[in-house]
Amino acid sequence: MDIKEDLPTEEPKVEPEATMGDVKEEEAPREPEAVTETNGENETIAEEPIKIEAENGVENSNTSQNGGPKLPEDIAGYLDPELREKTESILAYPNCAGQTLDKFALTRLKNLNAKHAKEALNELDRIAQSAPIEKISQFFANIIACHQQNQDSEQAGADPIEWSYHAPDPEPIQELISKTGYNLTITTGQRKFGGPPPESVFAGKKKNNGECFIGSLHRDAFEPDIWTLLEEVPEATVYEIRLMMGYDGKSRGFAFVSFVEDGAAQRCKALLDTKQFMEKKLHVNVSIPATRIFIGSIPKDKSKQQFEEELTNNGVSTWKEVIMYEPLESQKDNGASNRGFAFVEFESHMDASTVKKNLLNRSLALFGRYYQNVDWADPENTPDDNVMSTVKNLYVKGWSEARTEEEIKALFEPYGVVEKVKKINNFSFVHFVERDSALKAIEAMNGKNFGNDEVIDVSLAKPNDKNLKAKKMQRMNQRNQQGNFDYGWNGGGGYAGGYAPQQGFQGHFGGGYNGGGYGGRGAGRGFGRGGFKRNFRGGGNPGFHQGGLGGPKRFKDDSQWYQDQQNFGQW
Repeated sequence: MDIKEDLPTEEPKVEPEATMGDVKEEEAPREPEAVTETNGENETIAEEPIKIEAENGVENSNTSQNGGPKLPEDIAGYLDPELREKTESILAYPNCAGQTLDKFALTRLKNLNAKHAKEALNELDRIAQSAPIEKISQFFANIIACHQQNQDSEQAGADPIEWSYHAPDPEPIQELISKTGYNLTITTGQRKFGGPPPESVFAGKKKNNGECFIGSLHRDAFEPDIWTLLEEVPEATVYEIRLMMGYDGKSRGFAFVSFVEDGAAQRCKALLDTKQFMEKKLHVNVSIPATRIFIGSIPKDKSKQQFEEELTNNGVSTWKEVIMYEPLESQKDNGASNRGFAFVEFESHMDASTVKKNLLNRSLALFGRYYQNVDWADPENTPDDNVMSTVKNLYVKGWSEARTEEEIKALFEPYGVVEKVKKINNFSFVHFVERDSALKAIEAMNGKNFGNDEVIDVSLAKPNDKNLKAKKMQRMNQRNQQGNFDYGWNGGGGYAGGYAPQQGFQGHFGGGYNGGGYGGRGAGRGFGRGGFKRNFRGGGNPGFHQGGLGGPKRFKDDSQWYQDQQNFGQW
């Protein structure tokens, strides 16, 4: 779009129109690109005279008298001169460099009365003095929305409210930034202090060694208060503080803190949990970032190397490790290279979350198929030393399939009284009556070779997490609800083949899985290679089973329905 055609026809009231020579000498040191970005993000404001494109390709930017971006005339002209000057002075702050206010924010400001408009600008001023604000137009629009709500209440006869939006005192925040060298970034829902810290503090990458969740914070607590609190924790260098914010400018009462040193999160919990701080009793927990996902129903004939190559070939480059378990001997005889599932460890929670979402949304296919059995891996159970000091049961892995529980018990009885043995596939649990007997067994049996590639690994068994079963049930319920309402998995789809006479119940058994296909009302498309239809009725064509009655749209992008019939049939 040629923006020159939309320029105002009259002379600007604040400054005379600049010549090309003037622009080169005086305007060049400014950064007009940021105004260009804002204009590009908001395509509906093309008529704003933010940027002038000269015929020879040189770009000019309008600036206010105080050096900040000049507000668009068609909106700013309706603002009170005092409000306009205040707005342009805020945009001239170094923390606002490269940003301007979009039309939608200025329009909402124009709708406020003089009292609330001045208060909103003063609050934005205080925050802009503290630190850079990302997406300042959206941030300011939230401040205006708080004032608009209170203004409407006052007009309806309610008593005036003391404050509409809370803006903290910028001076203590500026002092903390100057003292520590950390950066502060402000968004509508979060304030991030650090992440990363200055190189003089720590120059490495963030470790996934846990972070602290600090809850029950006073809503008026900001970075200087939290920093003072964390200084009490020994051997704990703060990597970043993420303070979660409410829409009224105060915090939501909790923050996440990550540290540089291993074990610092545990020390933080030990010292600060239940501590009284600003008349509130803190609740502190150690939060381990979820960086490992579980992918089920993968082809059993694929090796670990092939799986790694498939991830890389599909643009997934942030994985750190692929964990696959060796199949049982009987499965190896049938050509299996894995047990039908894998764990993938990623560099960060964000990377893992992105791949998990892409797999579930069918925007990522591995080995030519899509996956629905994708979830976060259960976190590793890591009991503390006090708990492990009482354990008297052993975890033994590496047994052959032929090894029996009676034989295992006989092998361990020389070291003490064995209460019971439980063997599952190639591993077992050995329960001793005395802990000393278990420790003797570990020393004697760990790494022992019984021949025929039967080498066992012996260690103390970790006690079960008391909350693990409840967590698994919660995740299972969430998956079932998602299946029943979204995809028709596990009985949620009804008659997968629909009600067409030639498919009817045949389609139900043929296309459905566990009594239900992927139909929106049970009348959509089935799932599988003919399934029960092929096995029990004979002659079923593998692949798609199209129903007679189509349900509502089943997926966000219904055009990407798995693969074509041939590929789906091969699956």
